[in-house]
Amino acid sequence: MSDTDSEFFQRWLTLWKNIDEAFNAVLKRVHLSYNEYLLLESLKAAPQGMEPSALADARGLSRQHVNLLLRQLETAGHITRTEAVIDKRRRIIALSPTGEETLANVKAAWLELDAAGWASFAPYERGRIISLLEHYYATI
Repeated sequence: MSDTDSEFFQRWLTLWKNIDEAFNAVLKRVHLSYNEYLLLESLKAAPQGMEPSALADARGLSRQHVNLLLRQLETAGHITRTEAVIDKRRRIIALSPTGEETLANVKAAWLELDAAGWASFAPYERGRIISLLEHYYATI
């Protein structure tokens, strides 16, 4: 890899780190970790609820870690646990109204930040950036 390539990739990684830090700052405002946020997003996509093991598999996390996160989310009122209909030993985890509201707050805060950043570009620049990123993601 040439010095120019190395410099480019360093700048690219720095941009990703900055975006990640900005998103985590938004999550911090509502007292969520990134993994807690991912679990809530999974539950939002599954209104019928999910078992803890399915959540772990969906997010590539260990069952032990998911159980710890679920306890924290339950304490904060973001989720509910109910018995499964067929096997009473199993628990179904669902998003609570508080969890729905928290996700809405995260999305609103992120959209506000994101809109401010995008507003610094002219419409033709935004279109070009999106086209380039679409091309990038199509190749990977």
